[in-house]
Amino acid sequence: KAPALARISKCSRTRSPRAILPLIHATVGDSSEVRSACGQALARLDRAAVHAALADALGASDPTMRAAATYLMGRIGDAAGLGRAIVDPDEQVRKAAAIAMGNIAAPGFRAPLERALGDPAWPVRVASAEGLRRLGEPAALAALTRHAEDPHPVVRNAVAIACKTLSGAAR
Repeated sequence: KAPALARISKCSRTRSPRAILPLIHATVGDSSEVRSACGQALARLDRAAVHAALADALGASDPTMRAAATYLMGRIGDAAGLGRAIVDPDEQVRKAAAIAMGNIAAPGFRAPLERALGDPAWPVRVASAEGLRRLGEPAALAALTRHAEDPHPVVRNAVAIACKTLSGAAR
């Protein structure tokens, strides 16, 4: 982990657009500390160049690269492309998109997150419930309530927490 963090720090200090792709690659399969450091480093680089590189990575054939780009979009607040990522064929990309949407918390994310509550993969459903909780829109209660009896206990718990939070916000 320490060598990866040192490389990330060096990439960040260069402020060169050439650092963007190595930072995206560094998030693949590494620790949350490394992924977080990559997001922080990208946030210090040229926004337009980072946006373009992340958009390119969302089109990659490798789902791990798409998931990494999606995760990073959420870390730096780049909402473009998340609508496509939330319906990606790969479960990890969809989960990363739900997490990113919750992190960014833009009002337009409620509908895609509500639809993702019906995703076949339970980790995506959990991330969607958590994303709706972070959005803080009581209007999402109806969709969450429809999923209160999800077959997976972790999803039921995430939905219950989101409902409790949003019920308090509605008062």
